[in-house]
Amino acid sequence: PLLRLSGEDLDSGEGRNSLDTGKAWFATRGYRRAPVFFPEAGRYRFRFKAGAQQVGPEPVKCEVRLGTRSLGQFEVTAGSAVAQDFAFERELPAGQDELQVWFVNEFKDPQTGAERWLWLHELTIEGPLSTGLGLRNDEVPMILEQTGRRLFRRPLLPDEKARLGKL
Repeated sequence: PLLRLSGEDLDSGEGRNSLDTGKAWFATRGYRRAPVFFPEAGRYRFRFKAGAQQVGPEPVKCEVRLGTRSLGQFEVTAGSAVAQDFAFERELPAGQDELQVWFVNEFKDPQTGAERWLWLHELTIEGPLSTGLGLRNDEVPMILEQTGRRLFRRPLLPDEKARLGKL
């Protein structure tokens, strides 16, 4: 299962942030949020794409949280107006929670007034990863029958079924 969100799909939490054509931007420390449901406990893969307006001595930093639990902090090191991809996996319990993406290191240059900003382009959650998309053992004979008939343009012989079944 896969949940795909654009920056626009996250609601405002706190701080100065807003929407920008498929993205969300952050100008001050704060977050945007979305309710998420994890159908079962397991390992989930998170991917997100973020951009930045780099100002000051350090790169833009963001944090992904589920409620009060931090899933990780990330540095957006790409230059201004360049998107950067991030991916990580976490073990999570089943249930409803609030996904939050935080901008954690606002900065305003006192000389020029230029501000450090974060843009969130998209975010996906995939999982649980242990849920296989493969075949169950009891499905293999039927699939072999159908595939064999197409490949050989005839029904499989019993010894061919046995040999392919072992494969």
